[in-house]
Amino acid sequence: MAENGLTVIPNPVTGSEPPCTTGTQAMTRFPDTDSAAGTPDKQADPGGRIYASGPGALGDKDGYVLFGHDLIADFLPSTVVSYVRFVSSAWCYTVASNGFVQQYSEAGVPSIQPPTPTPTPPPTPTPSLTPESELSAVSRAVVALMLQADLSSIPNPVTAGTVPCFIGTQDMAAFPDATSLVGSIDKLTDPFGTPYVGGIDPLGDKDGYLLVGHDVLADGEQDDLQSYLGFTTSRWCYSADSNGAVEQREPGNLQVLYDVGQLRAAFADGDGSARLVLLVSPGFAAARGRAIWVQTQVLDRHPEIDLKVYVVWNRRSEGGGPLPGPVELEPDDRIIQYWDTQQLAGQWFASNHGSGALVHDAYYLFGPEARWDHELPVLLSTAEDDDFLSGIPLRRALEALFPSLN
Repeated sequence: MAENGLTVIPNPVTGSEPPCTTGTQAMTRFPDTDSAAGTPDKQADPGGRIYASGPGALGDKDGYVLFGHDLIADFLPSTVVSYVRFVSSAWCYTVASNGFVQQYSEAGVPSIQPPTPTPTPPPTPTPSLTPESELSAVSRAVVALMLQADLSSIPNPVTAGTVPCFIGTQDMAAFPDATSLVGSIDKLTDPFGTPYVGGIDPLGDKDGYLLVGHDVLADGEQDDLQSYLGFTTSRWCYSADSNGAVEQREPGNLQVLYDVGQLRAAFADGDGSARLVLLVSPGFAAARGRAIWVQTQVLDRHPEIDLKVYVVWNRRSEGGGPLPGPVELEPDDRIIQYWDTQQLAGQWFASNHGSGALVHDAYYLFGPEARWDHELPVLLSTAEDDDFLSGIPLRRALEALFPSLN
């Protein structure tokens, strides 16, 4: 009701629908399936846009429903959100115009006991939401979560990046806080004061405060979960602060490298262009600097040169500290970026053209005629480690290939 700006439900479900003697189990028709789009009962969406009905597959969807609700007035019935995780409930429900819900057994006996959740597939992504609508939905969901969990602040809000997000995440089942441990000061008791109990999955209560699949009740089990969004994966990246303020960012142009064959296929797509492969550990400033230098001083300043660049960021750990993430390069059609968490490229290049068991920081420059089949093609120039970090061999090799860089 709050998301749709409703003070009352126009046509609340009060009748019966088999197998219910009183109420319904269909969350796709509850609490109001009769309010027609474009009428006073469903006139405008939360952004003030006017709902409209149409023939066939066109037109906005009627009703205010808990599963598959058409939130946005865009003359399409596909922009839907869900407020529960199940299509059909285990119990029967009616609702009053003020939103008060009454629960019944199938025989029509009123019940005050909580229903047993019905196992259902998890919520699905809703890629048709606009950035503004998605941000609004995520922000409201965080507020709802904090209110229900009785949180004045989020103990461990998500701020780091998970691919393809350089900051934040698209995984709403791990947002805004996936790391607060049950039984610790971060997640000590549920809203009713009952202590959470840890254990080995699936025993014990579930860690974290999550928008999808949150374990509200401290009951030693993880089967009574609450979701505050109708989708598990967002289109945009989100981070949060301890106050619950949400920030939205566009996903980066980054691919996870699962196989060196991905890099080889992208290399083949660049046939006819000079190609540069960079293996870069983002924890080293000098290594990051080489990738940034190629973009800003070579590609940006000389848009006429025909050079494809493949940047492979790898998770090199130094000193046992946290593993740094990749650096966000500006979008450029000539750059493809990979995140190599398994050091696949470093192992392959070390086996085929390296001085050790693993290459972390290096460049490999190829001419337009190079063809990478199963073996590495002929190199114009390469350097590893300190020679690569210095930047001198790479600069000289590129100037030799492209005299306009001088």
